[in-house]
Amino acid sequence: MPDAMPAMHRVLIVIVAALSLALGWWSRGALDVTPPSATRGEAPSALSRTGDAAQVAASDATLAAIPPPRPSEAISERVARPADGEVAGDASDPLFTAALLARARDGIVAAWKRERRDAPNDAEIDEGLAWFKERTLALPAKIGHELAERRSNLELAEEDARTGGVLTTLKRLQQGAPGPLTSVVADGGTFDRFFVTEFGGAAQDGPSALDARALSSRKPVADGTTLSFPAGVHRLPDFGSYWREHYPRDLTLRGAGKEATLLVLATDMSAYDTVRNLTIESATLHANDNYLFDIREPAMSITLRNCRITGWDMGAGGSCLFGTEALALRASDCEFLGGYGRSPGSGCLFDVRHNGLLARFERCVIARTRAFGSITDGATVVYVACRLEDILDRGGEPPANVTLNGTTVSRWTSEPGTSLKRDLNELFPGWRDALGR
Repeated sequence: MPDAMPAMHRVLIVIVAALSLALGWWSRGALDVTPPSATRGEAPSALSRTGDAAQVAASDATLAAIPPPRPSEAISERVARPADGEVAGDASDPLFTAALLARARDGIVAAWKRERRDAPNDAEIDEGLAWFKERTLALPAKIGHELAERRSNLELAEEDARTGGVLTTLKRLQQGAPGPLTSVVADGGTFDRFFVTEFGGAAQDGPSALDARALSSRKPVADGTTLSFPAGVHRLPDFGSYWREHYPRDLTLRGAGKEATLLVLATDMSAYDTVRNLTIESATLHANDNYLFDIREPAMSITLRNCRITGWDMGAGGSCLFGTEALALRASDCEFLGGYGRSPGSGCLFDVRHNGLLARFERCVIARTRAFGSITDGATVVYVACRLEDILDRGGEPPANVTLNGTTVSRWTSEPGTSLKRDLNELFPGWRDALGR
């Protein structure tokens, strides 16, 4: 009996060991059929296969059914495909987004339809978008060039103001220097330096200084003279034609107020010599069916203050107020009123045929005339706090070289019973009779 217990104990130990070995064998066959190398996409080796052959085959089939990892999508594949009538962004250049190209496409189609009744085809739209991209990418260089050119022009103009004055700038523009010089003319302080008076002559009675006897001597008045005109109606002869060799510099014509003094031109104001700083103030000037200025060769610089200008819309030639070769003009608190000539509706402010025009209007009224026409793209015109009323320019925006700062614009609309015609007798009753006395 004592020998039987150890023998039984040995049998139990053998049985437990056999069961443990069988359990470990089964675990490796059922749960470890995929070697580590298979997780990296490599075929398992024959030596690593353990367990039941059917189980190993089933595991291989499962691995084969698992798709390989997807590579990251290219940017171009992530752009949504456009629906009909839409524009996708340009994957080759992220600057051109779908929204930007859609706006460009809409603009191309809208402009096309203003010219034709049909619509552009896809090839034409694609061509237009290609132009848009090309020109958009080239635009910064163009802008940089123009900004640098503007700075250079401003520096040159400021140097002219310190040395040669505005006539030096006009000469450069007349000879082909680029314009407009908007930054110069829009800066009132810079522009005013062009017109500084250098001479201080005595005041004289205007009617006496400009009568026929005085002018027949062809002797100019002194530089810096002020010719004063009292209230009333006065004939203004073409005194410039008498002063062939020396037009008085810094000459001022001064009235008693634009409501009180009427100066009536006998003919166009002209000159054979450069006109430097001619100032007219506190008077009404009636061009009397003439140009106010018809100066074909010399340049001129003019200042108008508290003036009213009428009567240049005569229907002949350009019917312009300023028919000049090169002109620097500053006008403040003035009225330029069309309708008082014999052909209302024919008038325009300027006829300057190159870049040599620098004009600044402050707190002025311009009415019943063409304010934007007959100037080149390089000329410079600035309106500051002005009213442009019933102007005759055709619809659309003003030219790029015309600047409107705090300025209102209304266009003439012909309605039944309305007329452009105005009568100067309403401002100066009996002016013709007074002129003959």
